[in-house]
Amino acid sequence: QELIDEFHFATDIDRAATLGAIFTAVLRPSLDLAPAYHVKASSYGIGKSLLTKSIALFATGALVERTSYSKTSEEATKSIVSLLLDSPAVIDFDDLDDDLKPHGVFKRALTSESLKERVLGHSKTVAVSTRALFLSSGNNFEPLNDLRRRVLTITLDAKVQTPSMLTYKRDPVVALKANREHYVGLVLTIVKAWKTAGCPKSEIKSLATYNVGWTDFCRHPLIWLGVTDPATSLFEQIM
Repeated sequence: QELIDEFHFATDIDRAATLGAIFTAVLRPSLDLAPAYHVKASSYGIGKSLLTKSIALFATGALVERTSYSKTSEEATKSIVSLLLDSPAVIDFDDLDDDLKPHGVFKRALTSESLKERVLGHSKTVAVSTRALFLSSGNNFEPLNDLRRRVLTITLDAKVQTPSMLTYKRDPVVALKANREHYVGLVLTIVKAWKTAGCPKSEIKSLATYNVGWTDFCRHPLIWLGVTDPATSLFEQIM
């Protein structure tokens, strides 16, 4: 929590969602399925790219190449399949200039363990694993239609006119790069403590696709520690 303490979350629900994103980043290789995370900001300079970069560092110490989100389904199929061919730990759609459109290939990537798609311009098909952490960010944009139950939104709002002029005491990216193993270890320790305690589970809302695996390890351990359900913003989107 110290790492994300200076981010301007709109509500405590968004802070909880970020903790869930951190757990997802660490545990994604062992999870069959997991939702994507979208950081929505009210204005420029509020730290949305810094937050996605911080979350990504929990998944990998390597450089994460940021990319644009495709405007058409045809472009999306080509782009996402191409990215997944390299088995990346993270795919980051940075600085959206429109809402997250529900392209079929992206919906399938968030609800299937693998994709089998035809390579555009060729007759052959390729099979790729979808076991990557999907992130996105944008000002006042959000997931649409079916993506609203597949993409968890984290909202930032500094409630000032010029958030780019705000000052901060620490840089979470610098802290993570310097001591990433420590922070990853904290997540694993919490999960292990939860399992040692007998995997206590609270009464929470069911989330269909993500009930097994992701709910067990990225929701219940945090709720056990007194954190608001990290999936709350997802339920708010689909109500």
